[in-house]
Order: sequence, then C-alpha cells, then structure tokens
Amino acid sequence: RRVESQKASQIDHPVIKSHHNNTMSTTEEIHTKHMIALYYCYPPAGLPKDQLEPHKLFHQETCTILNLSGRIRVSEEGINGVLSGTENALREYEASLRKELLQLVVVVIDNDHDDDPTTEW
Repeated sequence: RRVESQKASQIDHPVIKSHHNNTMSTTEEIHTKHMIALYYCYPPAGLPKDQLEPHKLFHQETCTILNLSGRIRVSEEGINGVLSGTENALREYEASLRKELLQLVVVVIDNDHDDDPTTEW
C-alpha cells in the first residue's frame, strides 16, 4: 500500500526519484510506468440525476480508450475513483474529466434557473 500512495503522488511531478535505486527518472520513463490515481469530486449541488447514466458512459468509454483500469463510483452526490494506467493516460483522463464535470455544472446551473420565474436572460 505504501508504494501505491507514493506512485499516486508522483502524477503531478515531471521528474521523480525511482523507488528502487534512488536515481532520477526521465519524463519519458515516467510516462510509460503504470501509476495509480485516487480522486473524488462532490460538488455542492451534486450531479443532475438525469445525467448520471451519460456520465457513467463517459467514464466507461474514456477508460476503455485510454486503457485504464480501476473502479469509479458515480452517484448524485458525486464521483469517487481509483484508476491505474500510464501517467500520460491518467493525465488525459483528468483533462477529459474536468471538461465533463464543467459541462455537468452548467447543466445544474441551467436547471436551477429554469425553476426561478424571476430570472431574466
């Protein structure tokens, strides 16, 4: 478990010390090593109920394309995940996930305004 937590923290570092021989690894070597990412996101307004299934499909498709494995829990409260794959794949997943979550936030904001008869656009 200690090695997993160390690897997860390495995702943000372009050059790291190797666990095995205490030497520096190049960025290219890091991008081919498998790493673990643990993450969660619980937005204050939660995730829209009608968007849960499309959001689950987003994760399935993205992880399949990027050859990532692990577990992701999606609920109205938010998401919680543990994934493993190469650093490149994990970074690409993170970028895609950020875009996806921003789109979900826009849906929540739009839905909130739909219920407010005083809102003018």
